[in-house]
This record gives sequence, C-alpha cells and structure tokens, in this order.
Amino acid sequence: MLRKVLKRRLMYIGRTRQDIGAGCKVKLDWEFIEYIITTYQTRKRKMPVHFLKFRESNPNMNMIMLKNKREIAAYIENLQRERESV
Repeated sequence: MLRKVLKRRLMYIGRTRQDIGAGCKVKLDWEFIEYIITTYQTRKRKMPVHFLKFRESNPNMNMIMLKNKREIAAYIENLQRERESV
C-alpha cells in the first residue's frame, strides 16, 4: 500500500490530483507514512465486516465488491460490453 501512495505522490508533483478538491494540499510526511504502515492490515481485515453491515442495513441497494485491479478491469469491460450490446 505504501508503494501506491509513494507512486501517486511522485506522479502528481506540482500538480493537483483530480480526486482531491481544489486548494487541498497533498502532503506526504512521516506521520502519514506511519499511519499507513501501522493501520493498513487492521483496516483491510475490518473492511469486509463494514461492507457486510452496510449491506445488511441497506438491503435494497445493489453492492459489488471488487478486490483488485484485475476484478475492477473485468467489471468495467463487462459493463462496456453490455452497453455496446444495447
């Protein structure tokens, strides 16, 4: 996870990321790096529980869990194929 944060930081040096509001400063300091290192695994383990609770409290909402880039790419490709066939 830290690798992705560092890569993203390097990609946007001197530029504003599209997924961050205008005027928001992106900083990469030791406190943030330490937060990532010390909490990532715990947050990753808890996420399925949070999704399950959300699903239970929102039974009419369709929810899809994609676990990695390959699943995301396949899902998007499938959506595009469905759109083209309509």
